[in-house]
Amino acid sequence: SEAGWAGNLLITIQRGFPSDLFPCLLAADAEVSYVTTSARDEKRISLVDFKPGAVPFNALLTKLHIPNLGESFYKYYRVGQRKWLSHCFAGAGFRVVLDSSKKITDARVALGYWASTPMRSSKAEAVLMGSSLDTESLQKAISAVHADLEFAEERMFQTVDNPNGKDSYRRNLPDSYLFKFFQEAQNHFGVKQWAAEELGNLPVKPLKAGDLKFQETPGLDNKPQLSSMGLTTGAVRYTDD
Repeated sequence: SEAGWAGNLLITIQRGFPSDLFPCLLAADAEVSYVTTSARDEKRISLVDFKPGAVPFNALLTKLHIPNLGESFYKYYRVGQRKWLSHCFAGAGFRVVLDSSKKITDARVALGYWASTPMRSSKAEAVLMGSSLDTESLQKAISAVHADLEFAEERMFQTVDNPNGKDSYRRNLPDSYLFKFFQEAQNHFGVKQWAAEELGNLPVKPLKAGDLKFQETPGLDNKPQLSSMGLTTGAVRYTDD
């Protein structure tokens, strides 16, 4: 099934699907097991090596291995056209480990975006190793990420009102992700304390009984299409949101 984790990973490397899951797992050093013609001949491959052509086209993924991240601080970020049911413009997973002197001893920077196989930024990871969670390290990491990135043009976001699409916006998203990750990592490791509103953390509102109502046939009840007249006459004009 393409909807499961295995199908999601396979169509990412076989069809260029902009997966959210792939960079998530990439930053976590995940591995997958697969078989081809015989269940007895199971093989295992790291997700960092799981690239187009790395496994046979008829490979069946059988297991997903995610290591215990221990003392790591890990986060994944994404921004999409909509909150749900929408491919992200760009997604990124980050992970760091700090020693007793607050120096980074291990780092992962994984990026995913349209028309490209998700990848780790080796240059950004090298910059972070041995560094502190400070402004200088952040700026160096951002520059290193852009030295590794190769954003392909994405015509699906080009409109009459915005002929350049969202490429410029997409290219700057990793900068924002890294900034937010540094803030949250500083807060987590006690390097610097940030107020909840500065971190952008929203309070979780638990559901109460009666908040969700059961529908026998959801979506099939008759509702007026209020925009239909405007669409018919041309009074309603599509604009890029």
